[in-house]
Amino acid sequence: MLRRCCVIAVVLLLVCATAGTALASVTRPATERVLSALVLEAGAVTPLYNTGATGAAIPIADGDIDAAFTPNGDRAYVVGGGQVTPIDINADENAIAQPPIALPHSAHADAVAVAITPNGKTALVVDNFAPYWVSWIKTATNAVTAKVKAGVSPIGIAITPNGKYAYITNANSDTVTVLSIAHHRVVRTIHARGFDPEAIAITPNGRFAFVADNGSGTVTPIRISTNTALKPIKVGKFPAAIAVTPGGTFAYVTDNGSGTVSKIKVSTRRVVKTIRTGGFPDDMVITPNGKFGYVASWDQQAVKTHLHTVTAIRLSTGAVIRHITVGRDPIGLAMAADGAVVYSANWKSDTVSPVSVATNTAGPAIGLAGFHQPEFIAIRP
Repeated sequence: MLRRCCVIAVVLLLVCATAGTALASVTRPATERVLSALVLEAGAVTPLYNTGATGAAIPIADGDIDAAFTPNGDRAYVVGGGQVTPIDINADENAIAQPPIALPHSAHADAVAVAITPNGKTALVVDNFAPYWVSWIKTATNAVTAKVKAGVSPIGIAITPNGKYAYITNANSDTVTVLSIAHHRVVRTIHARGFDPEAIAITPNGRFAFVADNGSGTVTPIRISTNTALKPIKVGKFPAAIAVTPGGTFAYVTDNGSGTVSKIKVSTRRVVKTIRTGGFPDDMVITPNGKFGYVASWDQQAVKTHLHTVTAIRLSTGAVIRHITVGRDPIGLAMAADGAVVYSANWKSDTVSPVSVATNTAGPAIGLAGFHQPEFIAIRP
């Protein structure tokens, strides 16, 4: 079963990876208690610290499904329902909710994705309910400054590394909407080469976007310079998430219905290896050095092997290193900013499992103070 948060998780990791470089020179004592992530639960957000401790849950009235940090890590925007909740991080530790921002058509809005521009000036919010707005929020004032219609049932967003354009996947119109961020307008509507486009990732050099067509078992490459859809790439059934290596050489696609991960060479846009993980592979993250990938298998029915696990993969060979048991129904993964820990949000266990990259073992589960059923983890840069 494909979960929307896994689409969103891919987009957020790309934004965080870009933003994190600005803070690379910042060093803190290893013993200092620093807020490192926000865990999104049903109707609440729980702060997660580098020590493994959690803070008091922050209730979110409309629920929450996605979040993104500004590049300096001082604020996160949490979206869900008809509103956006800014959460300020004070003194690297205190998470303080600000007044919620109402979206256009807020009585029926269904915000499902958010992305922040690399300069941190704008948050773009995707609304999955008709009339399907994408809204601009000015981070300096937290005001909605513009809105533009996307296609039918927009669900995923990715921003180009230069911060000029946003690409929106529209699941029910089989299109991708290209937006000019500075000019608040639609530049192009691209017809995907498959059905039900959901997950999207852009290569670090900004040359290609890869779109997972969940309904047709394909990936549509888009050449960004011309905004043209290229020949579709056949992958496994129900492609769910896309992760691109830091160098941009390969894109990995989790095949939720096939129990596999498809490795695509970006330069040739061909599958060069199919990695069998078992279970229902859903979300995926890659270490900052590009050496390892981690895949979560989520399925409430538990009818296959290697469920409730995070699978560690050596990317150079495609070999599965280990199936790491975490909590029940791991639904969202996030890579710590330093690349040392992978966090797994365990939906049915109401916990977060920290997985050590060095040892490929799960540490003690972290309990949550909110309303539980964690779906997504936003990493602070």
